[in-house]
Amino acid sequence: MTRQRTGALLIPEEHLEKHRRRFARFKPLNAQVLFAVRALAQRINDDATERLGALGLTARQYNYLSVIYVEESVTPNEIGTLIHTANPTVTSMLNALERDGLIVREAHPEDGRSSVVTLTPRGKSLYEKAFQLHHDPLEETMAVLTTDERKKLVDVLVRLGDSFAEAGKQKRKKPERASD
Repeated sequence: MTRQRTGALLIPEEHLEKHRRRFARFKPLNAQVLFAVRALAQRINDDATERLGALGLTARQYNYLSVIYVEESVTPNEIGTLIHTANPTVTSMLNALERDGLIVREAHPEDGRSSVVTLTPRGKSLYEKAFQLHHDPLEETMAVLTTDERKKLVDVLVRLGDSFAEAGKQKRKKPERASD
């Protein structure tokens, strides 16, 4: 059984006040948004892992199986892109899934440096059972939001994510050198 996190989705006011006093440019609302998103993501992960535990899966394993199930045949790089995970982590998880008999890796037919990943019959069957355990309860949980609110939330989260991606691109740009 996983440990359920019960902490607040908001930073306590006394913590915000300490930052306000110490940092002149501190924006409490920005901190609250990021804290709430991270805390919610962890709750979602914990909830999924709790439910999927009946099948011996974690939320993280489920995410990998989901991508492979939907794509049918996918490279490790594509998996990393789709689940926002670095290649060494993808390799480690694929090793574990392969060891458990849930996936197979074969040489990529067009790129000898890469492989393609597919589910074994056992992996496909397990994923289909896991999907029901994971997906079916979501409607009840999400019912706190109307369909319109859910759409708006997706839009807001995507815009925020795009903003972080753009900020990351700007940081990675090398400064231009002045001409001599």
